[in-house]
Amino acid sequence: MKRAKWSRNIKIKMEFLLFTASTFYQTSDHNYITGDWENGINIQKSFNNKIDYSPNSIHNFGDKYKSNRINKIFEDTKGNLWIGSALGLYKLSGKKKEFFPEDEVLTSQIKAIVPDNHNNIWIAGEKGIAYYNPESDSIKSYKSLKGFDMSSLTSLAVDKKDRIWIGSLHGLYVYDGKKIKSLNTSNGLPSNEIFSLCYDSTNNFLYVGSKKRITFFDVNYFDNYKPSPLNVIINSIQAGDSVYTNYSNLVFEPGSNDILIDLDRKSTRLNSSHIPLSRMPSSA
Repeated sequence: MKRAKWSRNIKIKMEFLLFTASTFYQTSDHNYITGDWENGINIQKSFNNKIDYSPNSIHNFGDKYKSNRINKIFEDTKGNLWIGSALGLYKLSGKKKEFFPEDEVLTSQIKAIVPDNHNNIWIAGEKGIAYYNPESDSIKSYKSLKGFDMSSLTSLAVDKKDRIWIGSLHGLYVYDGKKIKSLNTSNGLPSNEIFSLCYDSTNNFLYVGSKKRITFFDVNYFDNYKPSPLNVIINSIQAGDSVYTNYSNLVFEPGSNDILIDLDRKSTRLNSSHIPLSRMPSSA
C-alpha cells in the first residue's frame, strides 16, 4: 500500500464578488436577495456584482418612503421572508405583505432576526425583542424581559442549548426561556456597547463585537464556572436587643429589624465573585 503524500503548500482559488448592498440573503430555492438604503429589496436568480434594483425590486413600505435602510432579511421554514428595516418589520409571503402597525417594538428599527433550534424566529430592535411561533402563526413582543430593559438591542445569537444571547448598547444578556442573566463591564466585558454577536457551534464560542474590541467568549467555561465562596470573617452581629456569639447557620425571622453585621473587610475579597468571560485574551 502506498502512503499518500500531502503538501503543505496547498493553493485554493477563491473568487469574490463585490457589490453594494445594506444586507444580503440566499433563500432555500437559491434566490439571491439584497437590501438597499432606499426602502427596497431585490430578488434575482443569478448573482453578480451589478445589481439592478429597478426591474426586480420591491418597495417595502410603499413608494412614499425614499429613505429606509434594510437591515436584515430572513426566510422561515414556510418560505416566508422577514424584512427588518429602519421603519420596522414586515413579513412577505409571495406577494402578500403583513405589517404590525399596532406593535411598538415591531414598528421601531429592527437590527437582528435569527431562528432558534425550534424554528421560532427572534427579532430584536430599537424598542425591544419579539419572537414568532410558526406553528401557531403568532408573534409576541417585549419591551423588557424578567425586569431587564430590552431597548437599544443590536444583535442576537442562539447557542446549542437554545439560549438566546442578546446584545445591546447597555450590555449582553443570555435568556434560556425562564431566567435571564446580565453581563457587562463589571463581569469582564471591555464595553457595555455591544454591536455584533457570532456563535461558533463547533467550539461553543461566542464572539462579541463591542465598542472597544472583540471578546472571545468560552461558553463551556461560562457554564461550568463555579465562583469560589467568599472568605468572610464576621466580627460581631447584633439584631435589636440580641447579640450573637455563634455565627453558623444564621436565620433572621421576618420582622427582625436593625440587624448590624460587622465584617472584616480585608477577608471578604468581593472581586472573586466576578465571572471571567473568557480564558482567551481579547483582541482588537
